[in-house]
Amino acid sequence: MKRFILSVSFCVLAAIIAFSPSSLVFAETKATQGQVQNQLQVSEKDAIKAVKNFLKHSNEWDNQQLKVLANLYDIEGNLTAYYIVAEKDGKEAGYFISSSTRDKSPVIQGGLGKSPLTQKVKKEISAGNKVYFLGVSALVGYKNENELRKGLELKRQELVTKLKKKKKFKDAEKMAKAQLKKPETSPENNRKWDFLLSDASFQTQSVIVNYIDMNKFVFLNQNLVSFNPETACGPTAGAMMAEYYENLGLGVRGINYYGKATNLVTHLEEEMNTGVTGTWLDDFRDGLDQHFQHNGQSWSTYSLDAEGNYAKVRQWIDGNAPLAIMHQIPFVEWHWQVIVGYRLIDGYPWLSVADPATGSGAWVDYYEVDGYSSLVYTIK
Repeated sequence: MKRFILSVSFCVLAAIIAFSPSSLVFAETKATQGQVQNQLQVSEKDAIKAVKNFLKHSNEWDNQQLKVLANLYDIEGNLTAYYIVAEKDGKEAGYFISSSTRDKSPVIQGGLGKSPLTQKVKKEISAGNKVYFLGVSALVGYKNENELRKGLELKRQELVTKLKKKKKFKDAEKMAKAQLKKPETSPENNRKWDFLLSDASFQTQSVIVNYIDMNKFVFLNQNLVSFNPETACGPTAGAMMAEYYENLGLGVRGINYYGKATNLVTHLEEEMNTGVTGTWLDDFRDGLDQHFQHNGQSWSTYSLDAEGNYAKVRQWIDGNAPLAIMHQIPFVEWHWQVIVGYRLIDGYPWLSVADPATGSGAWVDYYEVDGYSSLVYTIK
């Protein structure tokens, strides 16, 4: 029998540029483009409705109060999304990032429970900064676009220097050349909006959902199980996977072996070579492979590109195997989660993930995957 573990890293790095094919119709085309842009705009009210219906389809609607906390901007300073918070009985109960235009996803990402992203957004607003959305789990605050460009270039230089010190020269070269672009757009997202804004969809459309055996899965919060919480998302994700396989009786060392979750995460931090920059992709892969082979277990670990491999993601979940996912925004930020399920809403896939940052569930639109994404899978 074969078991699989998969890790994916995500980054949003594509743009579509519209242009007029003929100067003879420039004025008309410009006016038409303005009309199209207005048609694509999404109001705060519709964004909130789409999130509400998404929660209903996910069987997670509990009469939460939804409101827009902040506007989110792209690297050119254009409004690109809304940061929506959920509250229940006056307490924070979740967050969602919903596009401000119909050519991007109505639910780019979101999760339940208190999120450090919400605290980050509030902090930037209090400082008088604009909040820029650069990709999944990547929010940064700056006064304006000039300060944004300077700040990101500084981050790039710092990361390249750290990678060279760790002798990751290929990764350093890749990050030195990486470019950030505006979020990807697609006319296909219109269908998602139509579905999530239609009340009739609850009766007329199908939603396909599948999870691994959640009775065997344990959620862990990196802020509670690590002495280095700011960089512990990778080892915490690995610990959740190890604990799951221990609970399935496959001989992988989990929490019971180490006495408590903190000891397991600390052990994985060493095996994954986690440092001040967090856990790099190959270190996660090699460390997880090393950990799963304790007790003489026979596991083999491999990497490949993630883009276009949703069928494989679904195959692993259908095989009752969790996946680790690394969302990577080049030279800005990366974050590890564990994929525990998927849902197809009107035929479009969202990943259901366990987020170490909150110790609870979250969702990510699968079509945020691009060429920077990577898969790591282990076969027994």
